[in-house]
Amino acid sequence: MPVDHAHTTLRWDRLRALATGPFNATAATFALIVTVQHFHASAGAKALLASGGSLGYLLTPLLLTLVAWLGLSAARAYSVLLAISAAAVAVAGLLPWFPPFCVGLLLASALCSAAAPLIAMYWRQNVAEATRGHWFSRMTRVEVIGNVSVTVLTALWIGAHPERYRPVLLLVAVALAVAAWAVARIPGQPLVAAAGHPLRALRWLWLDPRFGRITASTMVMGFANFAALPLRVEWLGKAEYGFSYRPDVLLLLLVIVPGVVRYAALPLWGRLFDRMDFLCLRMFINACFIGAMLAMFAPWWPAQVLGSILFGVGFAGGDISWNLWVTKIAPPEHADEYMSVHVFLTGVRGLLAPFVAFHLALATTPQVVGFSCAGLVMLASLMLLGERRPAQALP
Repeated sequence: MPVDHAHTTLRWDRLRALATGPFNATAATFALIVTVQHFHASAGAKALLASGGSLGYLLTPLLLTLVAWLGLSAARAYSVLLAISAAAVAVAGLLPWFPPFCVGLLLASALCSAAAPLIAMYWRQNVAEATRGHWFSRMTRVEVIGNVSVTVLTALWIGAHPERYRPVLLLVAVALAVAAWAVARIPGQPLVAAAGHPLRALRWLWLDPRFGRITASTMVMGFANFAALPLRVEWLGKAEYGFSYRPDVLLLLLVIVPGVVRYAALPLWGRLFDRMDFLCLRMFINACFIGAMLAMFAPWWPAQVLGSILFGVGFAGGDISWNLWVTKIAPPEHADEYMSVHVFLTGVRGLLAPFVAFHLALATTPQVVGFSCAGLVMLASLMLLGERRPAQALP
């Protein structure tokens, strides 16, 4: 492995992470705040916007096949997707109506999410496995800096006026364009197309039963997270549930506080990933999310602050685990296919969960759904208890 490739990857991916950090906050929490408090959209529209990233995950197998067919490296393909995303966010910011706002952010979210395996690929190609978790945690901290910094400025700018969202989106579009320029400079080998149709990689769910069982647990945990996360805006931002916090307060609770905690916790999770059994690590991360959901959906603001802190700890662990756990279990020659399965199924659960959550919240309350999600994460942890044994050779 050329040493200069590792240094080059780390240098340019830090800039990419810093520039994509603002979008990661905008595409999720900020977009929902604007949708709920400015556009007053329906439950279906809110769920659609919340599931935009998951739609991209569903496209991952097709995207990888297309990238391989074009003979592009992972970094070069990611650069193209970031450039298109920048244009889509710019359109959402330039036009003052909900349809372009929704479509622009949906497209950008889908493309950026579909690129998740591409990041894992150029990291696998260019950064040594023994230190991958350590360096990935440091890179992710840079992303958090971009996320929190722009969110603080956004909170100061928007105050109690969600209609002032458009300049924020234009700033985010410029940042995505910078990210596209940076990631194009990361070296890498062209992807090689696997034989068969794009969904052929799903065969590893039954050819490697341990991978299939761990993935089943991840599906339960991920469904709960995707259901609970957008409902935080509904629970805290609407007067009918007793809170109706201002947009800047919502950004403080849902982005800034978790972001600062996430920044502080990332180095610890990176070291644990390199040294600890990844299933134990996953259960510790799940415990953080269980506590976070129970606290966030409590009717008292001190508990909600605690939930915000616990979400930050959980997000930090999830940053490492979600992006790299497949490298712990997959044979090196099949790591790309395992990752595509993991990301594709993330899309399945992430596309369904917001629709289920918002409509269940209409029938009950966001609090009931949030507490139910905590129970699902507990179930996911119990499913992992029997998997702490050495992996068997694949057929």
